[in-house]
Order: sequence, then C-alpha cells, then structure tokens
Amino acid sequence: MTGTEITIDNIAYAKIFMHALKNSYDDVCGVLIGKYYNSENNKKKCVISNTVPLFHTHILFAFLSLAFTMIEKNCQETGERIIGYYHISADDSKNDHISNIKICDIISDTLIKNCSDALICLVKISKLKDDEDNCIKAFRQEGNGKLKNEKIQISSKNKEFLKKSISNHEYLNIHDFDDHLNCINCDFMNPNLFKDIS
Repeated sequence: MTGTEITIDNIAYAKIFMHALKNSYDDVCGVLIGKYYNSENNKKKCVISNTVPLFHTHILFAFLSLAFTMIEKNCQETGERIIGYYHISADDSKNDHISNIKICDIISDTLIKNCSDALICLVKISKLKDDEDNCIKAFRQEGNGKLKNEKIQISSKNKEFLKKSISNHEYLNIHDFDDHLNCINCDFMNPNLFKDIS
C-alpha cells in the first residue's frame, strides 16, 4: 500500500467532526467507508466516501459486531466496503497514537485481521481550531506488523464544507449507533444530514 493516494469526500470528513462536536465530553468512534482504485498511472488510490458514527458511550463488542453487520449490508448495495476506523478521545492529548487509547488498539487489531489494508484514524480536535491540515492522523499496518503513518489529503473544499456544517449546527442532528439502539428511528447512516448544505 506504499504510495497510496488517500482522499476524503466532504460528507465523510464533516461527519467525523459532527460526531465529536455533538459528544464533546465523550470518546467517539466510527467506521470509514470507501473504495480502492488503480489510477491510470498504476498508482493505488483510496477514496473515503462516507463515515458511519458508531459510539459515544462504552463500546460493547456484541453491539459493535451488530453495527458492522448492518453497515456491511448497506455497503453491498453501494459497491463499497468498510476501509477503516476512526476514534477521537475526549482527552485530545491521547489522539497522537493508537496505543494511547486501549479500546482503539483492540478494535484496530480486530479490523486489521479482517481487512489488512484498513486505515486507522485519530483526530486532533485542537488542530482543527487552528485550521491545520494534519488534524487527522492516519495509520496503516505494514507487512512487518508495524503501524505506518499515512497522509489523507484534506482539500480546501473539505474545510469549507465543514465550516458551513458547523455554522448550520448540523452536529445537533447527527445520530450514531448508540442513538439507534436507544431509538430505532434514529438512522445512524445519516442519509439526510447535510441536505441543507450547498
């Protein structure tokens, strides 16, 4: 996977931050949805087209397994797949490395066993405030088992869409799988979340 170009769509990018902003006193996590392509110059390309928010409370593995099953079924309809996982600790100082967050470490190991090219992302919310490009730290496991830093290309369009979403208070309307478990009418796929953002 060396030299893979990784990009993220506006909706996928914004949903990560909407999830964290709504639950600012809790750790949050979710999955990355997308595809891998071979570009014309034979370079591997990864597009993160969507993100699905999962939890903002304690993670129970039975519910995690159920969520993954439901997401995978949805992905079959779109021709995409789960390509990674994101985690944001409420303690921003922990968001530098996976090993700082035990549950993230455990889920990452499990995901990598089932998806060897999985991306694991941590988000530094403090860097978002300063409009820094590297607020998402991405990792991928190499053949030797060690985690390697990967770069997700964050575009000016990603940032602009996020700013509009925050201004519109879209984070108040996002639902995660926790919400869905409490009320089945809360659609954690959030298909209509950004319908008012141009």
